[in-house]
Amino acid sequence: AELERVRAAAGPAAAKLERLGAFAHERTERRLMDTCFDLWCVWLIEEKCRRQFAQLMDDHESFMASKDDDLAEFALAEEAIQRSRQTHCAQVDAIAQHWGASLHAAAIALAR
Repeated sequence: AELERVRAAAGPAAAKLERLGAFAHERTERRLMDTCFDLWCVWLIEEKCRRQFAQLMDDHESFMASKDDDLAEFALAEEAIQRSRQTHCAQVDAIAQHWGASLHAAAIALAR
């Protein structure tokens, strides 16, 4: 009889303990899920940043290669212009000497 009375008294406490255990389990599970979600969000952001940085580095390397190519092309064009200018100046000097000599010869011929 005493055993029955103890069992009857323990029944509500056992049910309460079971409810508390289920509540604790639910809270622990929820906290674990929240932590996993937070970690996944952090990973996602880091991955996005890593990919954006990789794209930025690719763009920078492409820009630098393009810039180097453009500078080399500009240097070649500048050399070509310089050679053309020197050729033109030499031609102008030759024409000026020719005209100078022609004018001098004409002046001598007129002076006779």
